Amino acid sequence: VFTGVEVDAAVRSRVRRVETSNVVGLLPGSERPEEIVTVTSHYDHLGAGEPIDGDGIYNGAYDNASGTAGLLAMAAALAEREEAPERSILFIATGAEEQGLLGAEWYVRSPLFPLSQTVAEINIDGINLWGETDDMVVMGANRSELGAFVEPRAVEMGIMLAPDADPGAGLFFRSDHFPFARAGVPSLYVEHGWSFRGKPRGWGDQLRENYVATKYHTPEDEYDESWVYDGAVQHASLALRLALDIAESEEWPNWNADSEFRAARDAQRPGG
Repeated sequence: VFTGVEVDAAVRSRVRRVETSNVVGLLPGSERPEEIVTVTSHYDHLGAGEPIDGDGIYNGAYDNASGTAGLLAMAAALAEREEAPERSILFIATGAEEQGLLGAEWYVRSPLFPLSQTVAEINIDGINLWGETDDMVVMGANRSELGAFVEPRAVEMGIMLAPDADPGAGLFFRSDHFPFARAGVPSLYVEHGWSFRGKPRGWGDQLRENYVATKYHTPEDEYDESWVYDGAVQHASLALRLALDIAESEEWPNWNADSEFRAARDAQRPGG
């Protein structure tokens, strides 16, 4: 639609170079170790920045120290199992996510294992710190054959799969699974739900709106003594079970035929 409106604008940028690293841990597979399932969660935030009310430390407790803790708990749980899964699982704590998914982008450009042998990617960005929910959001489940793994586990856990609560925010395109998806690897972004058990209807929506308005990417995103962790266990449990199910499967899931990511996967695994 032609609006007839013209805009004349200028942007002034400042470039600052820093070094950071992805931190990885590999759980080797017992039968097909060359086939990889990746699990990601970014460990960076904004660090020290412009003070707000005298506080210049951007802690990133929910976004994403919580997800990093979930990643470590998942890795520890799988490492303690008597038998390793058939496929390998590579846990990646990514750096520089807040600067443009740079850690994840670096990995897919220089992967430790070929992307053609990477079966699936699972990402967590912010883990549930407010209690169990009746619903959960698994972005990407309707975009690929990974949905066949998600639905049975959700039913088993008594969880309703809900749509993205804020599709206008474009969250599927803004977290660490996205570089994997763009490179062809079928990907899931496991996000917690907002229908909290024992809370009145709309309580979770108000919580989300308040977080975005007052805490997101501010020094206010810090530890809160009111947090409870049964929701974090629920959230990480679904991601863990999905990773294990995929690692135990012989299937090679692909993107749906109408997906914009399908061509990249087909090029990696022709006929696969």
